[in-house]
Amino acid sequence: MLRIAERRRIYEAKIDAVQHYATNQELCRTQSLVSYFGESDATPCGVCDICLKKNPAA
Repeated sequence: MLRIAERRRIYEAKIDAVQHYATNQELCRTQSLVSYFGESDATPCGVCDICLKKNPAA
């Protein structure tokens, strides 16, 4: 039963990550993906919807 509970927790964490990515309106999509995979040194991409919203002249 413990294994089932752990698998459910992992599955729910993945679903939460997808929901956060889809509803995020502040963090660059590239930075979000890089963060999800455990990295932290990505700069804003400049071409995703979030970056373009922040800098429409680009």
